[in-house]
Amino acid sequence: MNPTLLQPSFFTEHLIGRPYTSDSVQSLIHDLGEPDVKIYKGGDSYYSWKSHGLSFFVKGSTNRIESVFLYNESIDGFSRYLGKLPHSLTFDATNQDVVRKLGEPDDKGGPPYMGVWIAYESLGIQLDFKNKSWDDKDNPIAFVTLFQPS
Repeated sequence: MNPTLLQPSFFTEHLIGRPYTSDSVQSLIHDLGEPDVKIYKGGDSYYSWKSHGLSFFVKGSTNRIESVFLYNESIDGFSRYLGKLPHSLTFDATNQDVVRKLGEPDDKGGPPYMGVWIAYESLGIQLDFKNKSWDDKDNPIAFVTLFQPS
């Protein structure tokens, strides 16, 4: 795979907000191979490359990529995304490590039905963690969501 595709800046500069039919998106699909596609009511869809630890969400009403997901290993059948994560984060970072590095999040949620998550709207990043307890200070990153910063 082209090393440029493994940089977070590629996603934010060439994918997020772009039409699914754009050259940069089609080039990525060509490089990664045929995705697993799930289409939902209203035309919203997810394009996933589980062996690359990568997926993205396309809003049906606009046909534009709204967000990109970078997965840690063994999350919903995904392999670990091997590229760099934004803000020099790694999948070995815990929830405490992230808050130490990025500061208090703009938003957070999760329990009791899903893992803990924190979002930094101004940075265009959400981090979902593997475990469901806020008391777990060593909760590792499950996946990273990149989106248009507010």
